[in-house]
Amino acid sequence: MATDFTNNEALLTHTIHFSPNGNTTVLHGGCQVSELQESWLLLYVDFLVKHRIDPMGCEFILPNGLVARVMKGGAKGVYAWTVTLP
Repeated sequence: MATDFTNNEALLTHTIHFSPNGNTTVLHGGCQVSELQESWLLLYVDFLVKHRIDPMGCEFILPNGLVARVMKGGAKGVYAWTVTLP
């Protein structure tokens, strides 16, 4: 049976914003929930790594048209990104 999403306002508990800079904002009752905020760009980087694709060889076109590149940084080899401005 298909779920009817036409009237689900009563079911909403959180609001999630996907920012064009690769970050997310999560709100619950109008308050920011920082522990739920993960970079959507880095979540996709993890997905690529799991599929044996080196994210440092990828170009990421952000929703605002800017280009992001991924790099490894820090002692733990954690990924980060930089945005190229036009």
